[in-house]
Amino acid sequence: MKTSTLLLLLICYSSSLISQNLAIKNATIIPMDQEQVLENQTLIITDGIITKIGNSDDVVISSDIKIIEAKGRFLMPGIADMHVHLRNEDELVNYLAYGVTTVMHLGGSSNQGKENLRYNNEIDKGTLIGPNIYTTKRILDGDPPASGGAYRIKTPERAIELVNNLKNEGYDFIKIYNNIPLTAFNAIVKESERVGLPLLGHLPRKYDALHAINNGQDMIVHTEELFFTYFKGPRSTSTYDKEFQLDVSLIPDLITSIKKNNVAIIPNLSFAFTDFIMWDDVDVLFADSEIKYVAPNLIRNEFISGNINRRSNIENFIHRDQQKYELSLDLTYKFQKAGILQLLGTDATQAGLFPGKSVHRELTELVKAGLTNYEVLSIATKNAGQFAEAHNLRDSNFGQIKLGFIADMILLEKNPLDDIRNTKRIDGVITNGKWISMEEIDGLRSKIAAKYAALKNIELLLKESLLDNTTEAKMKQLITDNHDNEALLTSIESNINSLGYNYVSNNELVKAIAIFKLNTKYFENSGNVWDSYAEAHLLNNDRVNAIKYYTKALEVNPELSSAKEQLKKLKKE
Repeated sequence: MKTSTLLLLLICYSSSLISQNLAIKNATIIPMDQEQVLENQTLIITDGIITKIGNSDDVVISSDIKIIEAKGRFLMPGIADMHVHLRNEDELVNYLAYGVTTVMHLGGSSNQGKENLRYNNEIDKGTLIGPNIYTTKRILDGDPPASGGAYRIKTPERAIELVNNLKNEGYDFIKIYNNIPLTAFNAIVKESERVGLPLLGHLPRKYDALHAINNGQDMIVHTEELFFTYFKGPRSTSTYDKEFQLDVSLIPDLITSIKKNNVAIIPNLSFAFTDFIMWDDVDVLFADSEIKYVAPNLIRNEFISGNINRRSNIENFIHRDQQKYELSLDLTYKFQKAGILQLLGTDATQAGLFPGKSVHRELTELVKAGLTNYEVLSIATKNAGQFAEAHNLRDSNFGQIKLGFIADMILLEKNPLDDIRNTKRIDGVITNGKWISMEEIDGLRSKIAAKYAALKNIELLLKESLLDNTTEAKMKQLITDNHDNEALLTSIESNINSLGYNYVSNNELVKAIAIFKLNTKYFENSGNVWDSYAEAHLLNNDRVNAIKYYTKALEVNPELSSAKEQLKKLKKE
């Protein structure tokens, strides 16, 4: 196993990773069990669990407990972002920087799903800092899928097999997507209930939305899904009718069905609002102070390639987005008043949605919808714990400050019940009972920013090398100089590969082959880089070199399944 990127950065902070017994002294506590503020309180944390809360004059603190003086500051539960897509380990610190102590990863690559299990294991052991992660692996969709990274399902039998695989591999829930067939959906509901995994996702778009709501889906991960399904809003922007009117008379029946079936909802208002920002002036996105903490390959593959200005019929898209947004604001308010469980989710790291920072845009969006600050904080904290408890997720005792709960909290300079924006005024974070000051977090983030700045310079060198072969010597020297920094070398290899695939996606195969070739020179002992080099040749209809380099990939890494499969196919042809 490669050394953890953050682990290398965290050596000087190792003492803060060890399980601590803490006392938070003289705090004003916002417990989130009800709308109240408890002044002059001292809280004791033992082995990551809240074991005592009381008036500071009455609580005795033993001499072996570390004390955090919190006079004049406000202690609230950590924020839960229940709709994210993790891309790399560095994002874990970015979430903590904004007070997020729980995240729910709603799918991506198989490799990222496996990495999330590793992150959780290391966080539990105290060798890594980060939020608690609820995770799935890949999402379940139909064939063809609406999402390219999904499992393709045609039959109920395949659906049942995948549910059991995800359960046996240690994942926390099932996520479904737009094109899931009706028979597969019904099989997933039955099997996920049997094995004890909640069912989350988009609403299926091939049949009546109320079928999913009435027959076992536990969470809808975007309120906007109702626009496309229940309200039958236009799905195509090329044939979009600007005269389309929503039938709001359908709302009461919708609320009845959702409440009756205890379906949770993620409003995800920040997703649409960020679209408006990017349409108005996409440069604002790249001028954001948070951009320096975003991995270069993520900026390239999501923020640049994935922002809405790449869409056709952009004006129709924005007009439709406005309708969806206004409907979502209205439904968020009405769902809240009806007592429907709503959770905070941002969909980070989609374009413009920064890990951690985006939760604070979501909080202000919820206020715009007409919710009180207490209702908004409930959505951001205790509601997630209630959902986790209702669906038997592990470590579900979070989201409130009360005895026996996990010590996931943030210490604020000002009261968020007075102004929701005060949730950004963070002095420190307590995650799994470990105190991490903002000074420590800022120190870690400065190292992440420095690493990404170096990677961006490497990308410039790589692009230059396509025109000037003398750059190759500079790159080799850089790698030689950092031969003992495995984390940086891993990032360099990954980013070179990502740049190559960016050229592949733009159908610039000659440039892609040149980039992958450079990677084989710098990292000749990596089977993955030879596999990518072979794939580019195959896409360029060069079967001879594809076979040659897939063979090389297997020489370097005999267990590389992708190379095995491709070589087997090529030799049969």
